[in-house]
Amino acid sequence: MEYRKLAFIGDVGSGKTTIVRTLSECGVVSTERRSTTDIGKEFTTVGIDYGRIMLSPQMALGLYGVPGQQRFSMLWSHVNRSLWGLVYLLRVSEEADTSPLVAAIEYFQPAQNDTPFVVALSHTDAVSEDVISLVSDITAHVLDDRNLTKTIMEVDCRDRESAIAIPYLINALRRDRPTV
Repeated sequence: MEYRKLAFIGDVGSGKTTIVRTLSECGVVSTERRSTTDIGKEFTTVGIDYGRIMLSPQMALGLYGVPGQQRFSMLWSHVNRSLWGLVYLLRVSEEADTSPLVAAIEYFQPAQNDTPFVVALSHTDAVSEDVISLVSDITAHVLDDRNLTKTIMEVDCRDRESAIAIPYLINALRRDRPTV
């Protein structure tokens, strides 16, 4: 059986823990703790969240939720080894800040490592279509400037049907096209 790693990275509140919980077929190892500062939510991830899903009888996929702040780069280093795919969860808001996305791309280097890379827009139900379109356009420019395929999709991290599209999209982007 093949075992592959899919990492979810993104800013605080982008949905990393939620998507790992939504997709995992086993109990999730969660490192969420009560936040000691005001970050807009009560709990935050302080390490790596882990779950697993079987994409086929021949392939297990480890799901890694990793904090997006660069101060967690020691965790990024651990997860970046032998990645099958990388997903940047971008929480859509009217204040589109792409600097964390750029930092993640520069660190993980998906183009150089030949790692399929997807930007998944989360929390789109809280903003207008115009904001979603603007954030998509800005994100497309960031990816284009770094010679990355402009693979951008909306995702509801709480909904399994929405979330499961991500590993299947990454599988389609893989050059070696493992059977799933």
